Amino acid sequence: MTDRLDRIESILVDLAEKTQKTEAIANSNARSIEAMAQQMAMDREERNAVLEVIAKQQKQLDRHQRILKGLQTENRRILDLLINNPPELGDDE
Repeated sequence: MTDRLDRIESILVDLAEKTQKTEAIANSNARSIEAMAQQMAMDREERNAVLEVIAKQQKQLDRHQRILKGLQTENRRILDLLINNPPELGDDE
């Protein structure tokens, strides 16, 4: 009977040690998951900041493209006027 109790006690001690190891692993995993979640949140904030800068730059680019298109239209209009209505030489008015 004593041998059986000793064996049961040994099994219980072994289970307790394994339970502690499992708990330590679970705690370590929880810390790793928390660190990863924090990193993901920081990455998300950084990504959002970059996207805001890109959107701002895109707006500026669109504005510049509109200005350039307007200048091109004006240049074509002036060129058309100069080609179709050349200034007369000797006109000193």
